[in-house]
Amino acid sequence: MGCQKNIARQITDRGGDYLLAVKGNQPTLLDAIETEFIDQSPSADVDRHRQVHTSHGQIVAQIASVLAAQGIVDLANWPNSRTIAWVDSRLRSLTTSRRSSGTTYIRSRELTAEKLAAAVRGHWGIENHLHGVLDVSFGEDASAVRKDNAPQKRTSPS
Repeated sequence: MGCQKNIARQITDRGGDYLLAVKGNQPTLLDAIETEFIDQSPSADVDRHRQVHTSHGQIVAQIASVLAAQGIVDLANWPNSRTIAWVDSRLRSLTTSRRSSGTTYIRSRELTAEKLAAAVRGHWGIENHLHGVLDVSFGEDASAVRKDNAPQKRTSPS
């Protein structure tokens, strides 16, 4: 939802910089970035940063990769776009190992793979903190409704 051309333009028009996760709502941009990382995977031109840390009782291995956006991202649609990025994570607990799907990003400022990794971890920290607030304040995790779109269905008072 946050990866919108208008949002990117508003941010840069006001002198700010963006780091936007590219998802399925921007299929052309997503395909271009994923294709570029596939094509460049063996290249030394890709700035990569590997790290392993623990989080919530799990070991998280992460590889952040960055390339220049020039020639890949349409600057008319994504103003000031300087870099494209890919973050691939693997989570391991005592009992399971799973690979999360990689996430693609565009950035209006040049950044290193190491700084990208730090920015993504910082964003996860914000999301985790907000989830805790929602659970404590609204009891989200206590809800017994867990199927399909049931939380959206409401019955009218009789």
